[in-house]
Amino acid sequence: MLFQYLVSFSAFICGNCIFPLTVDETLYNQSLKDKEAIQYIVKDLQVGARYEVRVSYPSVIPTDFVIDVGIVEDAFLSRALLNVEQMHFIAQENVYFVKVTAYRTGVPLRLERLSDPAKFNIIVNRLYLGCSIATWKIIVFGLILNGLAVMYLVPFIINVLQVYAEKTEHIY
Repeated sequence: MLFQYLVSFSAFICGNCIFPLTVDETLYNQSLKDKEAIQYIVKDLQVGARYEVRVSYPSVIPTDFVIDVGIVEDAFLSRALLNVEQMHFIAQENVYFVKVTAYRTGVPLRLERLSDPAKFNIIVNRLYLGCSIATWKIIVFGLILNGLAVMYLVPFIINVLQVYAEKTEHIY
């Protein structure tokens, strides 16, 4: 919590600071006001690997986020997609800049919240066959549960049906 406060305070003090962003680690409670931008640097990317930058946010303050990703030499010229909350890219270098800009897109229910900054979380995930490690864990867990259901639940149901069929056979 103290780290997040210091990051927010340093962003207020120095407008063009660049904050570190680590692969597969979420930065929580980031905030931007309307038309403000914040820059992150992602290091130690594997060249040729596929990555995803994702911004998640509550819908209390209607905001669109622009995610720009660029290598250090190009400074955001390599990619600029507008109005997306996630973006996939293949690393050509091992260091990239990520710039997130917030644009107010509507009026909140309570007008006093119009000047509130938009809170968001940001994460960079490495993708394996189009999915992050967290997604693959869920998929494997689901497959294991399905396998256990087929191994134990299906034979149990078949046994119950056979017993029921035998009981009803003796009645007639």
